[in-house]
Amino acid sequence: MYTPLPNTTWIHFNDTEFRYPIDTNMAELAYRILRNETTDIRIINSHPFRYIHNPELLCSSKRTNSHLPLLILIKSSVPHFDLRNAIRRTWGRKLKKSPKYEMAFLLGYLNHHQHLIDNEHYKNGDIIQEDFIDAYWNNTYKTIMAYNWAVEYCSIAHTVLFLDDDMFINPDNLDIYVSEIEGKEEEDVYSGVLLEILTPIRDIKSKWAVQYQEYPYDSYPRYLAVSVMFVSMSIVQIFKTIFPYVKYLKLDDVYLGIVAHKLNIQPKETPHLDNANLSNFRNLSILIASHGFKDSNLYIKTYFELFDYNA
Repeated sequence: MYTPLPNTTWIHFNDTEFRYPIDTNMAELAYRILRNETTDIRIINSHPFRYIHNPELLCSSKRTNSHLPLLILIKSSVPHFDLRNAIRRTWGRKLKKSPKYEMAFLLGYLNHHQHLIDNEHYKNGDIIQEDFIDAYWNNTYKTIMAYNWAVEYCSIAHTVLFLDDDMFINPDNLDIYVSEIEGKEEEDVYSGVLLEILTPIRDIKSKWAVQYQEYPYDSYPRYLAVSVMFVSMSIVQIFKTIFPYVKYLKLDDVYLGIVAHKLNIQPKETPHLDNANLSNFRNLSILIASHGFKDSNLYIKTYFELFDYNA
């Protein structure tokens, strides 16, 4: 049964009258901050967390030049050990053999799993972790961590691919797409799967529900599914600069859409991405990425069948 939220007099969304805090010219603010100019606009979205694990040399330790075509940052839940290992064993292993790619996993903190995460990082050296609680409602913190880390420790990357850990990647098709992106140096990339449903969920029983005080508008700006998105480093830097001045929202894909909207950055559709759970399972050979691989055994089995390798 639908349970509506209180205060249901929602504000009509209008591109020219969108006042989501802070209401200011964000493009101009970003420009001023990046030029080290002072601003009297106060921070409303601080990120007061510290790194527990930080592979700060990931993008430089084995690199003989200052160019990295693609940094892959994978948002993962702490208990998903099997999925992370499935990625390391399949497409992650193949891409890591190439100097064109670096890859790391994004985690929050859960006390009863931390000794296992410590061991995992010491073994693989690919965990980026801060001390916020690893939970769904903290996904925006995890996303902000990813953008911060990319700028601070891997700014040599041309493009960043942000993924969820249940996305299956076809490395051959990804390689083709990355080459296409690199061939268009004059174009910034902010692309992925454009979501069609922009109406906020108001059912308080849903984990995606937002209350009036969180978001008072009757529609979201256009946004990309956070499960798979390509972002040029130039845009990553601008987002990172502006995050402290955009009110926190727990829905990270919507939050990024709000930030992009306030910066007048238009999200675009990337072909050959599937965000529906295993809907294009039989078309993996032509896809770059497919969503819904939550079973690590299926993940590994599918990969080695697709590429006719021995596990």
